[in-house]
Amino acid sequence: AHGVGVGGNLASAPTNLSPTSTTAAHARPMQPPRYHHNKSTAPVLLPPLICLLLFHPTPHPLIAMLFTTLVLYGLDLANMRDGTALGVWLGFAISSITLLSGLWDDASVRLATIMARVSSSVLLLFCLACWETLQFQWIYKDTPSFAVAMERMLHSVLPLAASSVMTYHSAVVVVDILGMGTETAAAACPFVFLLCLAVASSICATADSSFISASQDEAEAMTHSHDDGARPKKKKSSNMRRAISPSDGAILSLMM
Repeated sequence: AHGVGVGGNLASAPTNLSPTSTTAAHARPMQPPRYHHNKSTAPVLLPPLICLLLFHPTPHPLIAMLFTTLVLYGLDLANMRDGTALGVWLGFAISSITLLSGLWDDASVRLATIMARVSSSVLLLFCLACWETLQFQWIYKDTPSFAVAMERMLHSVLPLAASSVMTYHSAVVVVDILGMGTETAAAACPFVFLLCLAVASSICATADSSFISASQDEAEAMTHSHDDGARPKKKKSSNMRRAISPSDGAILSLMM
């Protein structure tokens, strides 16, 4: 009888494990980390980028952008992972230099205006480089902190850069095409900038972070495994991981 009891315990040992831990382990399959906000980033990034390339005094930025795209496509087809990532940032540097072309021809334009226009355009190209870098699936696996930093910089800088570029080109279109006076367009620029900034911030600045750290993932797995069949608690909005932290949001509000 004692032997039967021992055998029974041995036979039932695997079944004594908590079924909820096994269920929780298989409930959330491990998905490869990736950037989840392409649909919200593209409407904010692409319109000012198109205006920047098409309405520039010279076609040099557009040519540099097309040449960089062809080179990156070739490197990607050749499966050169590091070369593609390096080419993104080399293309950003080359495109930023070409932005200076054609801006010094008009002697009536002040240096401060040129610097403000170039700086906002460079920030927009920087956001494009960050967005392209986040498309690489291996970034988070090899350097997760770098991927998180890229996402936070993208969502922090993009609303300001896109609003600045759109405001400038909107004023140029109003003055050149509609024939409105320069003073009237200049008076309307702050309101256009605030409108663009509000729309861009509401679209991409409040997005949840696409990446979670390994420690947070393990903590959530342990929480689900020890829940013992209880219903999962709904996260509060204050506990959601944001692409922009509350401290960064306070600094961004002061800048606005």
